[in-house]
Amino acid sequence: MTSDPDPFPICTGLKRAVAWHTLACICRQTPDLGLRIVETHPGGGQYDCLSLALMPDCATLCSFNLGGTSLLIGQPVGRRRPGRTWGDDPDATVWRYNQHGLGRDRDELARDIEAWLGFPERSEGEPRRTPTTLAYAVIGELLDRVALGTKKVELRSGWRDSSGMEGSRERTWTQQLPALAGMEPGVEWQVRCEAASRYWSLTRGADQHDPAVVVDALTTEVWVHGAPRASLLERYKRGDGVRAMAWVLERSLDVGA
Repeated sequence: MTSDPDPFPICTGLKRAVAWHTLACICRQTPDLGLRIVETHPGGGQYDCLSLALMPDCATLCSFNLGGTSLLIGQPVGRRRPGRTWGDDPDATVWRYNQHGLGRDRDELARDIEAWLGFPERSEGEPRRTPTTLAYAVIGELLDRVALGTKKVELRSGWRDSSGMEGSRERTWTQQLPALAGMEPGVEWQVRCEAASRYWSLTRGADQHDPAVVVDALTTEVWVHGAPRASLLERYKRGDGVRAMAWVLERSLDVGA
């Protein structure tokens, strides 16, 4: 993954919003492939990335480097479709934000990644909404809202990947959450990764040990300062839209439990 200096630096919050929406779009279009957004730190932990992983093996398929300018794409999982790529080299695996500009439609970028990775062609019509894609949509809406704001929001996964998936661990705040509570220490790392990566924390500031809000992307359950709240799916069934739910999460960051 490139570490070349970016001549047109872009704030991390905006990169995160673009990366999250792009990966969330891919997950929504392919709900049966077992895809999940994860946080990774490859290169011995020197990169901070949002990545797309294939479960249950936790295999990283592509990674947006939030501290740099690159998108690293791995080996296709199917037959790579021709005609959709970026850059002058059709075999290039690095996409630079400043080459295409942030005005590029994120759905188009998602389509390019899907084609490169050999995902099935999209079917006609709107894809079905799953609990995970609903949770991703609400988090993405929140990230859009705060991307250029002065009150920064930190987003962290419950799986703390430090230098590639093996040798990594769960974050401490996940220990009492349903998927991790009671899990034996000797369980293989892929099982722990799949369990912990479903949780995402949202905080103001850098303190990640006691997050203000935690969202379970598998069930849409929400905790605010450790107390359970109505799930996003429950709110959705009551008629709340994605924007309204994102506002509820953002407000929870400031007013507490």
